[in-house]
Parts: sequence; C-alpha cells; structure tokens
Amino acid sequence: MDDLKKIRVPTGALRVEIDDPDQSRIRKPVGIIRGWFATSDIEVPAGFEFKVGGITLPHSVTKRSDVETAMPDYNILGFNIPYDLFTFLPYITDNRLLVNLILPEYDSLRLRFTIADSALAICVASASDA
Repeated sequence: MDDLKKIRVPTGALRVEIDDPDQSRIRKPVGIIRGWFATSDIEVPAGFEFKVGGITLPHSVTKRSDVETAMPDYNILGFNIPYDLFTFLPYITDNRLLVNLILPEYDSLRLRFTIADSALAICVASASDA
C-alpha cells in the first residue's frame, strides 16, 4: 500500500491499474481480473467496457476501500472482470491476451496480459475434449 501513496494523478487525467493478477500474468484458466480507476478532479466516465476481439466482457463495479485509504485525495472506482480463458483461445497469441478498455471520451487502452503455460495447457486440453 505504500506504493499507492506515491501515485499522483494529474488534473483532468484518469489512471487505470490492474492489481490482480499480479504483474498482469494470468496463472489460472478461470478467475477474476481486479483493478481500479483513480482521478483527482473528474468522475470516471459511465459506460466503460472491456472487450476481447468482438466480445464485450461482463464486469462489475466495486468499492476499493484499500485503494481509497491509501489515496484519500482521489476518486477511486474498482472493477472486477470474471474470465474463462477457454472463451478467449482464438484471441491468445504467443501466450498474450489483449483486453481493450473502451472509455467514452478517451482513447481506448490496451491492457496486456501474459498467460502462463500451465493455464493455457488446461484450456487447450479442454478445447480438445469439447
């Protein structure tokens, strides 16, 4: 949490952080991506989306008390994105998955994830069983 206290978000800017999976490395075939937005003087735009290829990912908005405590001068909004790598197999290249964050009035942002070999192997095995 001490690292969070050092973060500064300039006026008019929006910061996006992914804190789970650690270092954006997906190690399980099914799980939840957790992250948050921080702003100093604006609201996080409503209607943001996460997409992989043409698939819009379901997500939920959540309170992030841990980040709010570390960054009390900022507007914080957390999010959770449940995932199943099996769904994304056609979009995984070289053990990498790109998730596009679409925010109204902002350029889209690519969130890059590395997929562990073990997680990918489980998905490929599941695909061959199907």
